[in-house]
Amino acid sequence: MSASEYLENAIKLLKEEKEHDAIVLLNKALDLEPECGRLYFCRGEAFRALNRFNTALKDFEKAAELGIVSFDFWLAMGICQLKTGSFAEAEASLNHALESDAENADAYYWRGRSYFELKNYDSAIADLSRAVQLDDDNQGAKAFLSLSRSASIPIAPPPPIDWNNMPKSSYYKKAHRDAKALLKESFFWSIDEYGPIGGDLGMDCMEMLWKWRKKNPAESMRKFLDALLYDWGYDFVVIAQIANGDPSHCVGELHSVANIYDDTLIAISFGQFMVDGFLDDELRLLVLPAIERQSQQMVLDFRAGDTDYATSRQKIKEALLQMPDPPWKR
Repeated sequence: MSASEYLENAIKLLKEEKEHDAIVLLNKALDLEPECGRLYFCRGEAFRALNRFNTALKDFEKAAELGIVSFDFWLAMGICQLKTGSFAEAEASLNHALESDAENADAYYWRGRSYFELKNYDSAIADLSRAVQLDDDNQGAKAFLSLSRSASIPIAPPPPIDWNNMPKSSYYKKAHRDAKALLKESFFWSIDEYGPIGGDLGMDCMEMLWKWRKKNPAESMRKFLDALLYDWGYDFVVIAQIANGDPSHCVGELHSVANIYDDTLIAISFGQFMVDGFLDDELRLLVLPAIERQSQQMVLDFRAGDTDYATSRQKIKEALLQMPDPPWKR
């Protein structure tokens, strides 16, 4: 079978949401034509559909080197950059997308999302409003438009967070009794950027962790972490560099990877405690330096800069220190 035939079949599989099968065919095609930009772009799209955004970015970058710079390319690149926390880079990619198609609702939506993350609320409002004008069914654009308008209005500092009355996630009902006993505040169970589970990324980790644990009841949680990082396409040399305890990585060039890595470690550690009622030794050795990094003033200022965020990191640290060892070590 030729590379073009592999590509044609892979595109059909992607339409059927069979991304893993498509990747197998695209790998075979690349063995035949290793300098075909379209193959890299198509494989990047498969990885993007699997939420493996870092891996997708590597394929998109290779596709760009080989001359693939269409509207679809810039849109996909921008979305992946946004998903991995590279908001300024996402804005630049989506600028290119809109240069190719100035009336595309999706491009305005995702650039508006980038502006929102960069706290450029006026530009976010303009882009998200345009996205809604072009596509009135774009519920994401409407939601972020509302958030951008709210965020753009100067308001008085909010009262201190009532940690006990934050809404609990569904994880609380099915959690281990020891986790419920120690983690009494609703804060620990909330889907909130201040909490240990975090927002969308942490929630994705939790969903995958719960399913993985059912299939792997006796495995070390470190295996789950390593598999997750591998699936996301992270460079383990970079991860080792971040994990050395230096908080400057969280505010420097590696800040996106470093902060996502720390947040993921924290979410998985709390996830294991909620599922198993204890914390693995290997995970403990990784997560304690992570929360130390996240508790440093330079990192707090870089990521939030408010008192409540600093308080939440302290609560997370105290809870991690109290989580028990595995029962066979007690």
